[in-house]
Amino acid sequence: MNVMSANNRMTEYCAVVLGACALLVGCGTMSQTAEDPNAPLLSDMYTPSASPKVKPGVRPKPIQKKPAHRRQTVRAPDGKKYVLRWTKESTSVGTPTGGRLMGQSELPQRGTGARSGHATDETIAYVQYASWVVSRMFPSTPPVAIGDLSAEGGGSLTPHVSHRSGRDVDIGFFRNDNRPTRRLEKLSPNQIDVAKTWIMVEALLSTGAIQQIYIDQAFQKQMFTYAMSVGWPEEQLSPVFQFPGDRDGTILRHRGGQQSHMHVLFKCSPDDRGCIP
Repeated sequence: MNVMSANNRMTEYCAVVLGACALLVGCGTMSQTAEDPNAPLLSDMYTPSASPKVKPGVRPKPIQKKPAHRRQTVRAPDGKKYVLRWTKESTSVGTPTGGRLMGQSELPQRGTGARSGHATDETIAYVQYASWVVSRMFPSTPPVAIGDLSAEGGGSLTPHVSHRSGRDVDIGFFRNDNRPTRRLEKLSPNQIDVAKTWIMVEALLSTGAIQQIYIDQAFQKQMFTYAMSVGWPEEQLSPVFQFPGDRDGTILRHRGGQQSHMHVLFKCSPDDRGCIP
C-alpha cells in the first residue's frame, strides 16, 4: 500500500464516519424535539458493537503506513536518460501560500542563512538531480547555494508568503568567475554564469514537474540569448520564457528584485490528492 492509498482510505473512512455522525446527530435532534414521534432513536441506528474495540484508558496505536517507492526516467540536458528514485512518504496539502506539509524530507545541505529545508520527497529528489546534472556537465563548478524550502510541517515561514506546502525552493545563481557561493548572493545579470544557470533550469524542466520559476526578466534575457546561441529554436523557448515581451502562461515569470536566486515552484504530485496548484 502506498502512502497516498493509505491517506485516501483514511480520508474516505473519516468522511463516512463524519457523515454518519452528522446524520446521527440530526436524527437525535429530531427525536429530542418530538416533532416526529416515529423517528428512529440514536440507539437504534448505532451500537457500540459497530465501533472499533478499544480498551478503556488505552490509546489506539497509529496506523503504520508503508512508504511507496517512486521512479521516473528523465532525459537530461546532456542527452542521456537517467532514472530518478525516491521513497514517497510526504504529502503536500493545500496551496503554496496557505498549505502545510506532512511526512516531509529534508535537504541535507543548504546555503548559509537558509532557515529551513523541509519539502516533499519529490521536491528534494528533483533539486538534487538538477544540481547533480550541473556538476556532471561542469566538473570544476562549485556547488550551488540552496536557500529556503519549507518549515517542518509546512505553514508560515518568515519572510515568505509562499513556501508553505513543501513545493517551493530558492536556488542561487552560479557566478561566472566560478567562485563558490555559500549563500544566496545578489548578482547582476553580467555576473552570473549563464551556461550553468540555463543547464540548471533545463534540468529542472526535464522533470516535467515545474509549475513556475520566478526570476528577474534581466536574467531571463541572458538565458534566452544563450539558449538561442546553442541551438534552441525560439518556438520551443516561447512557452518557457516570458522574455521577450510580457507573454502570459510561460513557466519563467518575472519577479522584480529576484536577483539573488530563482524561486522554483513544483507541481502537485499525482499522489497528493489534497494538494492545490
